Amino acid sequence: MRKVILYSLFMVIFFGCSSTSRNETASNIESVKEPEVKTIVKESFKILRQEQPGNFQNFHLLIEQTATKPEDLITTINLFKAQHCGTTPCNGITLWDNEEAFKLYESKQDDAKWRKKNWSFVCEHQIAYYNATVSELDIYPFMDSEYRRWGGKKKRPEKKSYDI
Repeated sequence: MRKVILYSLFMVIFFGCSSTSRNETASNIESVKEPEVKTIVKESFKILRQEQPGNFQNFHLLIEQTATKPEDLITTINLFKAQHCGTTPCNGITLWDNEEAFKLYESKQDDAKWRKKNWSFVCEHQIAYYNATVSELDIYPFMDSEYRRWGGKKKRPEKKSYDI
């Protein structure tokens, strides 16, 4: 009987101590933070041009031609702002779905011959403009009277702007 009591006492002390150390170890493990795992998101845009005329930035982005629905554009803008507008704020972000249209826009000329040949193409491929000052996304902002004057035939969507 004495052996049973000693054995029981030994077991209580042994398991009691080890359970305490196990709890301490468990609490120590809980207090150690796991490294943050960042989700890798495929960028749905390419930066065509970046300007920093002061303490803000302007960007021209090339997006996929299939990503021109308003919800896709809003997602792209939000993703871009999160990645590129932290330290130096963004002022304006222009979205294009055709790099050639952007190049024509960059080299635009104010003569009638150039406008007749190129302006409607440029306007149809400038998909949206995000104005960070008012947090508004304008859809097809160049499809206006000038666009029609120079041969543009497409209609601008009924809902022309979205608050982001």
